[in-house]
Amino acid sequence: MPKTAVPTNPGATIAQLTPMMEQYLRMKDKAGDALLLFRMGDFYELFQDDAIIASKALNIALTARNKHQDDPIPMCGVPVHSIEGYIESLVEQGHKVAICEQIEDPKQAQGLVKRDIIRVITPGTIISDNALQPKENNFLASVAVAAQGASFAYIDVSTGSFAVTTWRGDDWTQALEREFVRIQPRELLVPESTPVPIGLLQQPPGTFNTTFQAWECDHFRRDRAYQLLTRQLGVRTLEGFGCEDDELAIAAAGALLA
Repeated sequence: MPKTAVPTNPGATIAQLTPMMEQYLRMKDKAGDALLLFRMGDFYELFQDDAIIASKALNIALTARNKHQDDPIPMCGVPVHSIEGYIESLVEQGHKVAICEQIEDPKQAQGLVKRDIIRVITPGTIISDNALQPKENNFLASVAVAAQGASFAYIDVSTGSFAVTTWRGDDWTQALEREFVRIQPRELLVPESTPVPIGLLQQPPGTFNTTFQAWECDHFRRDRAYQLLTRQLGVRTLEGFGCEDDELAIAAAGALLA
């Protein structure tokens, strides 16, 4: 999804935006492809493309900011008190959601209230009891692929269950596809420069619904992944886990922690 742009009338510039919309655009740029829920008093507001997508997904009214000007900005909003239900609905439909919260008391603010993104929720990281079915795992998975092999890592953030498997040889694609079907992850992280193995995209309709997320290649870099894993596990090396020299396993597992 394209990043939010400034209003498109010919003379519009950042300097002509209100301070609040300038702040929104900075937060939207930070949120990237996530739908940005921007806290404004008792509501979380969405603007431009995000508003159009969310209004359809949530079946809520789409209105506009500056509706009487030449270039109105699409917007919609949801109440703060019921936000979790809306988040669950968006994530269930495969959207990534970023929550931009007021980080200071509006009564104490001097000028524009300070805001920042406090959490990002994806299909593989949601932990709400209402969104998870009893006795069902909610796996976030990642895959690292090389010419003659692949590693598949997965974690359930609601239980802490974590595993990684590597296959090499002529039948690694079939082994990866079987594991993918067995685990049925809610979300799969794939290096953005690596094509998704075609078998993962051709599962029978209605079996399960996985959101595929292109992940920055830097998240799969061996040195970065190794550092994240050893820090998270509280160890100096990965020898005790049997993957000290398995670069594919380190890349796939480390990407889950990025």
